[in-house]
Amino acid sequence: MMPGLQVAAIGGDPGGAEAVAPVLAALQSPGVTLHAFAYRQAVEIWRARGAGVQAVSEAATVEDCEGMLRECGADVLLMSTSSNGIDLEKKFTQAARVLAVPSVAVLDLWTNYRSRFANGKGELAFLPDRIAIMDERARSEMIKVGIPAESLVVTGQPAFDELAAWKRQADPNSRAAIRNAFGVNSDELLVVFGSQPLVATHGDDTSRPGHPGFTEDGVAALLGGALDAIALETGRRVVLLVRPHPRETEDAHSGLKSDAIRIGVSTAHHRREVMLAADLVVGMNSAFLLEATVLGCRTLSLQPGLRSSESLPTNLCGATAVVSDPAQVLPALHRALFANEAAAGTPTFPQESRAAEKVAALVRSLANTSPAHHGN
Repeated sequence: MMPGLQVAAIGGDPGGAEAVAPVLAALQSPGVTLHAFAYRQAVEIWRARGAGVQAVSEAATVEDCEGMLRECGADVLLMSTSSNGIDLEKKFTQAARVLAVPSVAVLDLWTNYRSRFANGKGELAFLPDRIAIMDERARSEMIKVGIPAESLVVTGQPAFDELAAWKRQADPNSRAAIRNAFGVNSDELLVVFGSQPLVATHGDDTSRPGHPGFTEDGVAALLGGALDAIALETGRRVVLLVRPHPRETEDAHSGLKSDAIRIGVSTAHHRREVMLAADLVVGMNSAFLLEATVLGCRTLSLQPGLRSSESLPTNLCGATAVVSDPAQVLPALHRALFANEAAAGTPTFPQESRAAEKVAALVRSLANTSPAHHGN
């Protein structure tokens, strides 16, 4: 047996990888060895955070995953949750179950609770031993869709632990430097649009059952058209900077054109620096918009034709303004860009603190129940 605590981790999609990354950092200590397995965007996200990562083939089988866990002598498995059609986290869950290795999954967003752990028949075949979740709202909603209450532990969202520090570090000089990097002058309005791959996830037929009712291309076009009108009406120069989602291709939204405003598409610089440099951050219902709201940025959620129930907690608590009627996009943008600073008492988004440490403590406590660990 390997000495000390052996922690195996697996991640794939960017949101989940971002949530697990601070936990990996919190677990780094004498007597703990991390074995980070990753695929898709998680490989680069974890490497950028200093983790030693073994890239895993998307074709890996349950038996392959079992072999990786056995070889590293895993005492506990730490996972993100992905929804990409590959979902290696589910295979690692099965492998851990075979080896009697306890498992912890970290949730990153208030959506798709059941499908994260379900098979093709909708059965909860891939439930880990514990699921670290964001808040009591997530607990209530997960229990309603059949996820056992005893598996749920409220820890907070680890990726949000860093937001307070980002907000403190932001100053006029750093804001100006980012704007200058994109060629945005001080007298120009910078609107940042955080995209997300809705067509890849739901298809482009907005009338399909389960479809949210809008697509990233439709929202981007609606936003661009409204900003055109604002620029022509007010005489202000406007820059629309589209920030593609990590799962979108580099040429996403490259066809978006305008004669009245400047449009750019870029993933340069850290997304949080870009948010803090913007006059307005626009999104739909992604973690990008949620982060911007928590950072204190002016935000607007465009969900024209919304057909499903609202999922973003900052929208539900009123911390983010939401527009579901396409006819209201222009006036909402006008208010967001030109209204005075929000009045005192505007709802803020409550969040758990020290979430990474709480998840790390959960991982350690489960590892102590592992037969493999007791054999060390």
